[in-house]
Amino acid sequence: DAESHYRIIGLDSGSYRVSFSPCWAEGGVASALIADAYEGVTVTRGQTTALAARATRIGASISGTVTLPGGSATQLSDLCVTASRVPWARDNAWRNATLSSAGQFLLQGLAAGAKYRIEVRSCGQQSDLIPKSITVASVSEGATQSAGTIVMAKGGTISGTVSVVGNPALDAASGVCVSGQPVPAPNDGSGWV
Repeated sequence: DAESHYRIIGLDSGSYRVSFSPCWAEGGVASALIADAYEGVTVTRGQTTALAARATRIGASISGTVTLPGGSATQLSDLCVTASRVPWARDNAWRNATLSSAGQFLLQGLAAGAKYRIEVRSCGQQSDLIPKSITVASVSEGATQSAGTIVMAKGGTISGTVSVVGNPALDAASGVCVSGQPVPAPNDGSGWV
């Protein structure tokens, strides 16, 4: 509420983890906060478990710019930026950001001193761009480190036609899904990677 009080209602008896993290709307102070949690909170049906006040902190931030290659059909608004902690950790494991019209992003609420994998990829639509990732070390609480400029590259395309043997009336629109996965390249001759 307006006075920072919270209530989680309708819980069955048991042990709970109570998490404090930014809501996913972008902007504002909340998006810069570091996630925190109470572990092992015991709840009894019909009773209220009162917890001590919890203070949260402003986290580190990583900023950067994404640029598109010439001739790409993908727009900046079709791309999403994600930061995931390396190695992965339960709290502050990842953050998302969208790109501005100029390709700029700001990932906030990151754990200070941790390394992050920054990945830029399509937000779900098909894209003619190859997903790209880089690793960046985070900075101190409240500070922002630049990831620099991430230059996207245009990818290749596979195309063709699919039909059902014995019934040419059925086509891909009838429920046949087509996907492509990379095949591992041979390594130095001692086997597959």
